[in-house]
Amino acid sequence: MKKFFKISLSLLLILLTVFSFTACEKKTAEPDSEEIAYKDHRIYDFETGLIGKKLEYKRVMQKDISSVLGAKEGWGFEFEDNYVVELYVFDENSEEYQSSLSSNYISVFGDPVPVKFNGTICIYMNDWQNKNADAIYEIFKNLKKAG
Repeated sequence: MKKFFKISLSLLLILLTVFSFTACEKKTAEPDSEEIAYKDHRIYDFETGLIGKKLEYKRVMQKDISSVLGAKEGWGFEFEDNYVVELYVFDENSEEYQSSLSSNYISVFGDPVPVKFNGTICIYMNDWQNKNADAIYEIFKNLKKAG
């Protein structure tokens, strides 16, 4: 009887282990199901503008803002051919924002990066000559801060 009990218990533990690995695998297999939560509504408005103009991007990624002085939110939109558009939102009372606004450069890892501002939000494009750059910039220029 003890032998039967030990075998049953061993089989139960093996089944539980396999089931737990299977359950974890299913959770990580669906990363696209997460909702993107923008803090600033203008990022959402920008994305909606891209969709409205049928400017298809491959993915949206939240940017690590620790390298961008003064930024409080950052998002990147990746298009075909390694074309990238990034948006950064700044605190309008910060010194970094005032400095960046007057120079049209933001500091990324201490290096100056050229951007264009619309209020407290700026846009960076890795190729301003891209065929979609004008349409994308037009969407950006029309973004309005909530009032």
